[in-house]
Amino acid sequence: MWFVSGVEGELRVRVEKELRVRVEKELKVRVEKELKVRVEKELKVRVEKELKVRVEKELKVRVEKELKVRVEKELKVRVEKELKVRVEKEFRLKRSRRRLLK
Repeated sequence: MWFVSGVEGELRVRVEKELRVRVEKELKVRVEKELKVRVEKELKVRVEKELKVRVEKELKVRVEKELKVRVEKELKVRVEKELKVRVEKEFRLKRSRRRLLK
């Protein structure tokens, strides 16, 4: 009987050891997979946020530059037209005054 209980004890020790090893391996694998998934998800979110911010800044700068150029061109054309009209009016007025004075 002592021999049987010794075998049972040895068997129990080996089973517990094997179980512990397998559980640790399985846990390690599952933890690594879960961590990988979470890290990738978190990285994706952070990268998307960072990229969004960078792209928005870059686009804002580009749009401001383009709009500045357009507005300057438009204003230049308007101002030139207005000034041309004014100068022509003034010139006509001066000419008509000279004629009247003669």
